[in-house]
Amino acid sequence: MTAEEMASLLKERGLRLTAPRWAILRYLEGNDRHPSAQDIYEDLKKDYPGLSPATVYSTLGILEELGCIVALGPGPKGIRYDADPKPHVNLVCRQCGQVMDMEEDHLARLVEEAAMKAGFSISQVTIQAQGLCRSCAALLEREVQEV
Repeated sequence: MTAEEMASLLKERGLRLTAPRWAILRYLEGNDRHPSAQDIYEDLKKDYPGLSPATVYSTLGILEELGCIVALGPGPKGIRYDADPKPHVNLVCRQCGQVMDMEEDHLARLVEEAAMKAGFSISQVTIQAQGLCRSCAALLEREVQEV
């Protein structure tokens, strides 16, 4: 979702589009790093001295309610935010906290079919798997071999 689309949704809710809010929207647009609220605050505070952690948290909460972003977690690095609200799989490394997106259309279809059979109206699909990324698994394997 573009920053402009998110801004439009905020305006429809009667919220002002302040400079800090606009900065948060631009930061999230196309961001695939899955930042935490603290990451966003730290990355933006230099350029937006009026930005407060409360503004970041409240803006993220509103964007999540609107379906613009998805909260992931908690994980090793706390709650992270996914700027891609479309159904996909998030692979979360429980060691380093890395989050990887995997586009798996067949899983999304499976969830939609199950919901349809149950007469369930889906507002959001979040599929999250926790484990070890390739790097952390290899490091663990080396540590085990050394013992």
